[in-house]
Amino acid sequence: VGYVAQTGKPILSNDVPSHPLHYRRIDEKTGFRSQQILCVPLIFREDIIGALQLLNPESGEFVARDIERAEALASAVAIAVNNALQFREAGDRQRQLEAVLEHNGNPVILVNNRGELQLLNHQARV
Repeated sequence: VGYVAQTGKPILSNDVPSHPLHYRRIDEKTGFRSQQILCVPLIFREDIIGALQLLNPESGEFVARDIERAEALASAVAIAVNNALQFREAGDRQRQLEAVLEHNGNPVILVNNRGELQLLNHQARV
């Protein structure tokens, strides 16, 4: 996974134990035996944001066309991961803004472009 996330190059191996990039300690720690692997990068707007790893298919091995299928799935996953990260960052920014406004000595009232109240700090309530 690390190699794919760093290089953006997919890996397909139907003999994981003898693959030079195989990290055996993961199998040892988890008790899971990786026999076949297909790993593709998660790419969002030309940036690699992670990797999608598929292991031990029921059919017994991966074939070349599975790379295209995995890349299509990885495209959707990358969008979902990016959306989740943006949502979390927006929440963090909102909490930071609220903390700054609450500790500001001045009354602050925020309304949106429709005139709807968005935020009222403590000083504005008293």
